Amino acid sequence: MKKLLILISLICLTGCYPEDDNRTTYYNYIRFTNNSSNNLKIIMDDTESSVIYYDTEVTSNTSTEYIEQILYSDSFYGIHGNENRIKIIFTDTNKGYICGDNPDSSGYCFTTKGSPLRTENINDFIFDKQEGTSRYYTFEITQEDYENAHELP
Repeated sequence: MKKLLILISLICLTGCYPEDDNRTTYYNYIRFTNNSSNNLKIIMDDTESSVIYYDTEVTSNTSTEYIEQILYSDSFYGIHGNENRIKIIFTDTNKGYICGDNPDSSGYCFTTKGSPLRTENINDFIFDKQEGTSRYYTFEITQEDYENAHELP
């Protein structure tokens, strides 16, 4: 009888724990390519805390390293996370772009494409490749983007 009670207790205890989470993890890797003839600087920061999450310079005709984005759904959201703003500044001028959430209301974001932040518009990115559940994208800065850049505050 004791063995039966122990067996029933054991079955009840193991039945109380949820099964392992079987969610699939997806990875989006996003980089910036500077296809303009001018060097630029990319800064992602939090507008409330002024914490800078990403700060890099990109010379003409080069790319940044990929930024990893972890998702639990097979969706595309551009660059997401704590960043509230991205600044793309051409280093030879005070011109560039400042983009926030999509849709952007800053008045300084791109006019020919959307913000690279938290967007579902996958058409603003170039699809590079897919490896399993990992997808690679590029956000391209063009010569036209340089020529149409805003005078920044």
